[in-house]
Parts: sequence; C-alpha cells; structure tokens
Amino acid sequence: MHTGNLIILVGSAWILQYILTWFQLQHYRKTMRKLVTEYQGQAQYALFSGVCRKALGRGAIVIAIIDQHEIVHRCEVLSGISVFAKFKPLPVQVGKTLGEIGEEANHILVQKRGVSAKQKSQAKALLMIVENAQRSYAEKRLQAGRGLRTQKAIP
Repeated sequence: MHTGNLIILVGSAWILQYILTWFQLQHYRKTMRKLVTEYQGQAQYALFSGVCRKALGRGAIVIAIIDQHEIVHRCEVLSGISVFAKFKPLPVQVGKTLGEIGEEANHILVQKRGVSAKQKSQAKALLMIVENAQRSYAEKRLQAGRGLRTQKAIP
C-alpha cells in the first residue's frame, strides 16, 4: 500500500469519526434539552449526569432527575460501544434514594463474576451521579443553614 493511500484512508476514518461523534453529541443535547424542558421551573428537581469512559469496550452516560429529598424521578442511560447508541429509560432506578443506588452500584462493582461490562459501566456512571448529587444537596443544605443563622442574628 502506498503512503498516499494510507494517508487518505486514515484521514477518511478521522473525518468519519468526527461526523459520527457530532451526531451522537446532537442526540445527547436533544435528550438533555427534553429533560430540562420537562422539569423547568420546578426548583425541587435537579439534573445530574455521570459518565464512564472506556478507550475500548462499553462506556455509559447516565442522566437522572433527582428531587430535593434525594429520590430519583427519571433516569436514562446511553450505553454501548458505538456512536449509534441511544438513550433509553432505566426504570429500575426510579423511586430509589441515592443511598440505595450507591449501595447497588458498589455491589455490582465488587462482584468478580456474573456481571457484564455494560452493568459495570452503568454502575460507575451511577456512582458519579450519587457522589455529585449528594455533594450538591449537602452544599445547598449548608448554605440554607447559614442563611437561616444570618437572618436570626439580625434584630
């Protein structure tokens, strides 16, 4: 194979990857917009996402709508090895608390057998959501507590 042909082949593969990634990003943005629009103006809900990236193999992106009581109201997952993967509902997580989801995800990650790469990727992405949501809600509670103390101190 000539060097020129090899350069054309690699360049074509790079351009194809760019185009397919662009389509996947458009799908991600569309899903995010749909969820944000659905819950917009409702202060008791927040959107969190978690990602498990893999160089080779299955990765996962999980998006969840979680209320101020740390209960999941909506959960969607994008999992796969190609850019053609689409977000799908993950109804088994709906209605659970962040603590329950964290325990289940940790249980999946410590198992040596009987757990697929897809399940492990989703568990890692869910753990990221749990950590981010718990941190966010803890900060909000702390700020609210500071605000209350400040208001009480003013005569």
